[in-house]
Amino acid sequence: MDTHLDMTDSLMVPLSIDHFIDGSLLPADVFFKLQPNKYIPVGKRGQASHFRDLHLFKDKIKDKKLQIVHLQKSELKDFVNKCLLSFQKIDVGVDGLDLKFKFLAQSSDLVIKQFEFLGVNSETVESARLLTKSIQEVARQSHSVIELLHRFKDLPGNRASQALCVSTVSAMIAIELGWASDSLLEKVSIGGLLHDIGLQNFPDSLLRKSYLDLTSQERALYETHPYVGAQILRTVPGIPPEVISIVHEHHENSVGEGYPRRLDDGKINPLSKIVGLATQFTELVLPSGNEEPLKPEQAVNYIQNVLGQPFNSECYKAFTIIFGKKKQSG
Repeated sequence: MDTHLDMTDSLMVPLSIDHFIDGSLLPADVFFKLQPNKYIPVGKRGQASHFRDLHLFKDKIKDKKLQIVHLQKSELKDFVNKCLLSFQKIDVGVDGLDLKFKFLAQSSDLVIKQFEFLGVNSETVESARLLTKSIQEVARQSHSVIELLHRFKDLPGNRASQALCVSTVSAMIAIELGWASDSLLEKVSIGGLLHDIGLQNFPDSLLRKSYLDLTSQERALYETHPYVGAQILRTVPGIPPEVISIVHEHHENSVGEGYPRRLDDGKINPLSKIVGLATQFTELVLPSGNEEPLKPEQAVNYIQNVLGQPFNSECYKAFTIIFGKKKQSG
């Protein structure tokens, strides 16, 4: 029986087999490309991942270019979300730190790959990829950051996905702004990663709602989470003060209409200005409630035309260079 499938290349996503943890359950069907528009299935949704044992890869294990499988592009987002859910559930004490960081590295790279397919400048994408690897190494070496990341397992929904997205987008904006200091880039990325740490003890019923759906009482409580997060970080040894400022100010904006302190542009930490914009963008493309997610160019239009572009002008200019144009068809 012919098991070859006719599938359109433009609707498929290539992924290295390194994106799959051996033994983990596949969240989507996986295919091997034989030739243009011709594929064979090598893994079914729900099966354990064991690509390195397949004869297709056994003799090619040293050649990264040949260790490629494919997903349908329509399943990439679901794949990323399930990888992040696995990351959240891993207990460092039981499963080990190495496994947690494998899932973190896998998830970070997949978040960046999504931007790659959205047409983000390839140099910016590659710089962000290298930076996230650096951030992961910083986190691995810091017991404090490890412990803070572990707390994301208690947050409902896609909060871990949002954290990675905010961290990545913040790095992209900083790179587009021309920031060259490794120290600053690491701080803005870690601040983005930890920005919602103050939500850890909030009720699930509140966290599963969109901001617009909150009652006035719920909204007042929710708007305390940046302050709560900053207070948590102040008790953690080794957290830079800039990261604490980011967590405290990630919902502020330049026109003084943010929270919790209604700061204007002159009073917001420069790193927080970047993460604040990245946070708003992420909430539009990866909403925590039931809202329909926006495409990146739609999110840019929403920030500009609905919100009235309340963010720092230089940050916003860099942001629009990255996300403001639709991918050109080729």
